[in-house]
Amino acid sequence: MNDFYNRLKVIDYIVKKKQKIYKTALVKILFVAQELYNVPLKYRFGLHIYGPYAPEISSEIIYLGQNKNIYSTPINIKNYVSYELSPAEQAGDFPEDNQDFINTHKNTIDKLVDYMADMSVKELELISTIIFVWSRFYKDKELLIKKVNEIKPHFNEDKILEKYSELLAKEFLS
Repeated sequence: MNDFYNRLKVIDYIVKKKQKIYKTALVKILFVAQELYNVPLKYRFGLHIYGPYAPEISSEIIYLGQNKNIYSTPINIKNYVSYELSPAEQAGDFPEDNQDFINTHKNTIDKLVDYMADMSVKELELISTIIFVWSRFYKDKELLIKKVNEIKPHFNEDKILEKYSELLAKEFLS
């Protein structure tokens, strides 16, 4: 299967499952799916203002909008413009059937959507940055907390420890 169409189908699946989801939540779900659960989306994530980000996702959202699979509506939230994604009434067809890819990764995607989809932008920023640092740099708790605080100084070490502990308790980090 083509990676591009696999990713489109995953985005489409998440939007349909949730009915309304902010783009930031979608990006972080895709990041965690790839980074922690090895869902082979093949994005190139780097650190961005609000945590890990892959620019290809924006292009794919535009493609899905043009193909009438989803709607992308700009929303102003406290001096921040986000995009609310929702399913379109008449979805366009995908040139390939990607249901096998979805079926293989459905449980992981469902778990992440249930946990992350309704979090605030700040929560998503923090947990995704913790996961980014944990998976690429430090597994040691103290080093991880210091590095996350260095990258995101607006989060104090107590808050970072709280979210780190939550991720451990929910078995996202092992």
